[in-house]
Amino acid sequence: MKKFGYTLAEVLITLMIVGVLAALTVPMVTVSAQKQKNASALAVAISDWESAMAAMMSADAATELAETAAWKELGGGELSGSTRDDAIKVFMGEMSKFLNMNTYYKGFQKLYDDNIKKINETEITDRSDGVYADYLVLVSKKGPAYGINITNSEMGGDKGDYTEDVILGAGGTLTAITGSVQIDVNGKDKPNTYGRDIFLFDLGTDGRLYPHGGMDYSVYTAGDDSKTWENAEGEDGCSDITKSAGWSCTSRLMENGFKVDY
Repeated sequence: MKKFGYTLAEVLITLMIVGVLAALTVPMVTVSAQKQKNASALAVAISDWESAMAAMMSADAATELAETAAWKELGGGELSGSTRDDAIKVFMGEMSKFLNMNTYYKGFQKLYDDNIKKINETEITDRSDGVYADYLVLVSKKGPAYGINITNSEMGGDKGDYTEDVILGAGGTLTAITGSVQIDVNGKDKPNTYGRDIFLFDLGTDGRLYPHGGMDYSVYTAGDDSKTWENAEGEDGCSDITKSAGWSCTSRLMENGFKVDY
């Protein structure tokens, strides 16, 4: 009778092949799972923020975020020195009443040990003396960090270059902004990359977050759909990931139901 089986050499070869395949696929699966985890965390972070801002406006009987006690305290972002420091403390105290906060930083760069990156792996090097220095960073007890740019926080918000009729006629709903918000869903943890764990928004005077690269953002800034993630060229888009900076991938992710497809 014939005996069927495998030689030791065949078994060892099979195990080696399985090991090689595992070494190749496990990291890819892990990275994919982390991307999706970050995307899911973004949905929660957006909901927490917008619920907090709605509660803040309700408490102050305000119809716009710029009319709340917290935003008024900042004086339209024009304060400086000790006056600004005192105002920031009051602002953060007000914010902590509505958004469960752990700590805060003056300047987005203070949260990180290394530079924030674009999705194509290039580093953003002007974080300490450029636009990132203007952000206040609120770290919630749930983990996400909210970077808040307050330079457009004057009463009534920034109305932009287009009238409300033009914006609504072009299919937009964002007619005035109070500033901008960057959400880092996992705080200091890497990759610290736009479109992966850091996501960029305009903050409407209604307290809602409008994603960079979305139709609302495009109509508000350009009057048409030329700056949506599909249509914008180079770094401002997200259809060609090799050229993208990741800023507009916020909108691509949200339009895809928070499922990562890039």
